[in-house]
Amino acid sequence: MRVAAGAVAAGVLLAGCGSSEAAVGGDTAPTAGVDRAALNTGDFPTTPQPPYGTADPDKTVAIESQRMAEFTTLPFEVDPEITESFGSSKPVTDPKVLKDSFSEPGAAIVGESLVAGYMTSAKTPSGEREFSQIVLRLTDDAAAASAAERIHTSLVTTDNGGVGAQTAEKIDILPNSFVSSRESADFTTKKPVVTVKGFTAHGNYLLYSSARVPGTEKDSTARTIAKALELQEPLIDQFPATPVDQIKDIKMDQDDVLIYTVGRPDGALATQEMAVYGPRGISQLANDQFADASRLYKVLDDTNTDRVAVYDSYVYRSESPESAQKLLDGLVTANLDQEGWTKAPSPAGLPNAQCTTNGTSDACWVAGGRYVGQSTSGTKTDVDQRISAQYLILDGAK
Repeated sequence: MRVAAGAVAAGVLLAGCGSSEAAVGGDTAPTAGVDRAALNTGDFPTTPQPPYGTADPDKTVAIESQRMAEFTTLPFEVDPEITESFGSSKPVTDPKVLKDSFSEPGAAIVGESLVAGYMTSAKTPSGEREFSQIVLRLTDDAAAASAAERIHTSLVTTDNGGVGAQTAEKIDILPNSFVSSRESADFTTKKPVVTVKGFTAHGNYLLYSSARVPGTEKDSTARTIAKALELQEPLIDQFPATPVDQIKDIKMDQDDVLIYTVGRPDGALATQEMAVYGPRGISQLANDQFADASRLYKVLDDTNTDRVAVYDSYVYRSESPESAQKLLDGLVTANLDQEGWTKAPSPAGLPNAQCTTNGTSDACWVAGGRYVGQSTSGTKTDVDQRISAQYLILDGAK
């Protein structure tokens, strides 16, 4: 999983999904062998951050959009071999980010009625197949239906980007979708590939599914998109959408997990570096540096981990201290299974932390109550300071 500080998407709160189970921390955090006097925390904070309260006005749509990550289909659920994220999983707060998928006219159409949205994509390890899923919440059902048809029409009638118009497709198993295709050559291998795009209105949501496959596998794309819709439609129906007139009042940290991450020493807040996800949401940011998406999702599910908060560290909230230790072991094992990663010494005074290195990056994990903290850095000194500060924060978790 990609965990470098500053490498995550915009801040999020999974409003409406809070747990009523009391948090475990504080005096239940493992302390055997810990020498507090020997801990080197550098300039990093060692206590929980103050409650965040209501989000800044310029972050509220990002938070609502990020909440949708937990209700967006994971690519590996559509195709079990598509497990590698390639950096395009993110909230949709500005329709301009859609221009590569929808074309500029299509992105402009979305901009007429966009409320919030989330996009994700992944590929097979070989890169031969890719899949993208975008879920957009528009103002009403009519806006979604209109957008689906108008964007499709633009794609099949206009030479968008100088690569020619797409070809309209009629597919029996996708009767409610507008589908188009384009044949081209892979940029790297020069082999023939085909990209098939489907736009489907589902209530006030616009659902976009795209499959890119070798040219000889075009017939598989219809089944791929049909499966994506089969999964996505009931999933987005479960999303506890914030009423439009209340998005401006959304809270940053309704589940009180983000406060336990390691904050910046200068106290700076950056939406692109603050988030709280569920297991599905965080798995969309998985990377083979630490674990592929399906493996990460499984270890989170097996340990009943319901929240993952991100700032200058990751904090996972599991069901119990026992589950947290199982999660920690699973995350470390997944990391060590990646090429080039080996065990590294624990920080001074913190023997219960587990650390790894690949020679250029360092990572450490530590458990505290039902929480697991995770830090990464380009230097051993920095990661040791971060995880030591993280331990003390979790030791005071309520």
